[in-house]
Amino acid sequence: MRREGFALFALLAGLVLVAVVLVLGIPPVARGTSSPAPTITTTGRGELQLVPAAAIIGADVVFHAETITAAEAGATSLAGSLSSRLRDMGISSTQTVALFEVQEAYQQPFVARTSVRISVGSLDEAFRASDLLRKVEGVQIKQVRPVARDVEQARRDAMRMAIDDARARADEVASMSRLKVKKARHVEVLDVSLPPDALGPERPGKPVFLEPLHVVVLVRVVWDAQ
Repeated sequence: MRREGFALFALLAGLVLVAVVLVLGIPPVARGTSSPAPTITTTGRGELQLVPAAAIIGADVVFHAETITAAEAGATSLAGSLSSRLRDMGISSTQTVALFEVQEAYQQPFVARTSVRISVGSLDEAFRASDLLRKVEGVQIKQVRPVARDVEQARRDAMRMAIDDARARADEVASMSRLKVKKARHVEVLDVSLPPDALGPERPGKPVFLEPLHVVVLVRVVWDAQ
């Protein structure tokens, strides 16, 4: 009898509590966690072109002789003569990098090879220097490294372009879902492509040609939406 009375009392108390909630408008306690805010993930690409302002030319000076000593002396002399001719043209930044033999001692004639590094301050100097190198017997142009100024600034500008591109794509997705993009929650850099160190060996008979340098940035952005 006591158990039945207690159960009846509990039932009446529950009904009273429900009535109070309905009258006062007290919201019921939510079960679980609330749904996360919507996000939109897009990728973007930014690219800039830089015109080379200068260049570094790498060349080999090769000299053949009947003895090792004569081969080394001839290569050194030829490199020195080349440096003098470049200075006469107003190009003074020439450096002899290394001297080494490329054939075994029992082979004749002996061959000595010295590497020459030429820094030019303008494209005009690059063309004039390469033209001279092609005319000197025993000189082989190996590579041309273009030099551009403000590469770091170009990288930052390409980054901004990539994020703007990702935002434009996010706006397109949001419009189809009747959402509005608010702000970037997370930016991930997928790839950064900077100018190469060298353009590779020059083709025989072709002049040095410095193409525009490309700076490319790829990003993935997570956007908050509402």
